[in-house]
Amino acid sequence: MLVSAFAICDQIRCSATPVWIYASGEACSAGFLILTCGDRRMAYENTTLMYHQLSWGSGYGKFKDIDETNDQVKKDQEKLDKLILENTSITKDKLEYINERKQDWFMDVKEAQKLGVIDEIIKPTKKIKK
Repeated sequence: MLVSAFAICDQIRCSATPVWIYASGEACSAGFLILTCGDRRMAYENTTLMYHQLSWGSGYGKFKDIDETNDQVKKDQEKLDKLILENTSITKDKLEYINERKQDWFMDVKEAQKLGVIDEIIKPTKKIKK
């Protein structure tokens, strides 16, 4: 999943055409990362965003295989952190703190906008007649 997210981010960042990304409902995990790479990043007002450090579900196999997998996960975490630091105003200290907590970091759109994860909050303009 992360490899695919990195590939999508590469495509967005290399595109000659500006890429606008709209988040609706949830932008979690890989969706959070992809959202940060847009040229213009918007989220509807009731959207929830979530970031978390990488996790790897498998700890089985030969020691050498586990050790190599661990090294790859560390490299991927570094790439993930680099993209988030480049594309948001989240500080390195804040990101390290979140990564060390080992839990999901949920945020609403107001917090996301303050942290530079999104540029704009989309609010409804249609009024419901009663």
